[in-house]
Amino acid sequence: MGLVAALGSISFEVSIEYINSFSEISRSRGWNYAEHSLCEGKPVLEAGGNRLDEISLKGAFHIKFCNPQEEIERLNKEADKIKSLDLVIGNDHKGKFVITGLKESTKNLVNISFELTLKEFN
Repeated sequence: MGLVAALGSISFEVSIEYINSFSEISRSRGWNYAEHSLCEGKPVLEAGGNRLDEISLKGAFHIKFCNPQEEIERLNKEADKIKSLDLVIGNDHKGKFVITGLKESTKNLVNISFELTLKEFN
């Protein structure tokens, strides 16, 4: 198959011999509203614009397909750079994002589950 997605210099790939990709992606969008109190009656809302998008990538690295510890370390190193990264999924450029969180869990070194949290950089 090949390249599934890229986040800066990190590539998520799937092939017969090698898998280092995510299995779930979710996106959160929102809109801001200011609430103004009135002397009488209910408050009124005023549109304030869009919030920044947030994206979550969930997956697992398994030793049968890659080196899980190396893959987690690559994610940590990229996050430590504290800079915006281009996010491309398939052929679709989603924009610039920063890594705001990385959760990892493992019961053994064979399989490491992860959740990578990204926030739109505008």
